[in-house]
Amino acid sequence: METLGKLFGSESRVKILRLFLFNQGAAFSAFDIAERSKANLYAVKHELKLLRKIGFIKRKAGKKLTTKRRGVKRAPAIDGWALNERFAYLFPMQKLLLDTVFMSDAEIHRRFSGAGKLKLVIVAGVFVQHLESRLDLLIAGDNLRRHVVEHAVKGIEAEIGKELTYTAFGTHELNYRMGMYDRLLRDLMENPHRTLLDKIGFEKKFLEANSKK
Repeated sequence: METLGKLFGSESRVKILRLFLFNQGAAFSAFDIAERSKANLYAVKHELKLLRKIGFIKRKAGKKLTTKRRGVKRAPAIDGWALNERFAYLFPMQKLLLDTVFMSDAEIHRRFSGAGKLKLVIVAGVFVQHLESRLDLLIAGDNLRRHVVEHAVKGIEAEIGKELTYTAFGTHELNYRMGMYDRLLRDLMENPHRTLLDKIGFEKKFLEANSKK
């Protein structure tokens, strides 16, 4: 991220660019962008002005779901910003920003180090440039602190500009799911992925369990 930040002028700009590239067709207000990228609202407005000037984004009316007190949802129109699919350098920018390493394996592991006694961390999906995956991240361990996991996930989402699809299991539940030939685990292991931590021999157990089917 630091190198791209220097290349594009700031890390905030990289986050905003990725947000639009990962969410093509979606409209975001300046406040939404600031919240998702954890950037200063004033800085976001400055970046949006620049990106509109070069033709990277365009104005677009969208809808944002809200909830009334009685739980009835409504969808008021909002005037936001969306990616301009006709931007001249869209494809090379996608290749540069979406096909690069977002975060080192060591950094991802570090982000979850306070979440409990981690036994297994596997990344897939966006982290291995395989966006069709059902999962981006699998975490398993003992005494997991869910709020720490959620906080770490939100921080990573802000860095890469995309909501992550993830799951966190206790070790007992993970073993149970593996014994039941859980579809989610099979999809994860049968598609591109990378194991950052495995203290329980999960990959070996998974292969053995599936070979006995």
